[in-house]
Amino acid sequence: MQQAAVELSRQGLNWLNTRMQEAFDEHGRLGPDDFAQLDWPDVPPLISSRAGGMGSGQAPDIRGTVYERLKQAARANIPVTYGEIAALIGLDMSRVDHRDQIADLLGEISESEHKLGRPMLSVVAVHSEQGEPAGIPGKGFFKLAKQLGLQRNEDDVTFFVREFARAHATWRE
Repeated sequence: MQQAAVELSRQGLNWLNTRMQEAFDEHGRLGPDDFAQLDWPDVPPLISSRAGGMGSGQAPDIRGTVYERLKQAARANIPVTYGEIAALIGLDMSRVDHRDQIADLLGEISESEHKLGRPMLSVVAVHSEQGEPAGIPGKGFFKLAKQLGLQRNEDDVTFFVREFARAHATWRE
């Protein structure tokens, strides 16, 4: 079963916080003045032609709904599971076509964010405890990061921690 939230062990939380602090130390943080200069986009709704899932007859702004949930997670510095995203937009993680739609949607959002000079916002979307591997994004996220030239010469976990820290720095209040 998919879980909407996963609680980290104290050891896991300490490890993640240490890695994130190292990323902050290495890459720095953005200040409030930096954010005031950004051009915030209007996010158009996603309309998918895939059968059995998102379409024009369903929720009018699925992309906007997911985009807002990802921003909320980044702002709070807490990941959101793929299962929670699926439930939010009425999809079923047990269906391959629904998982593909979620992957496409998250990829579109991250590509849009990258074009605007921001971190891959889908970094906050992770596998649940039942997912493989739990607590980090799926293979498609890392494949896109490499295609965009963001992940170079670093392992997936290191890139995840760095990009997660960047997303939090971008969206925190």
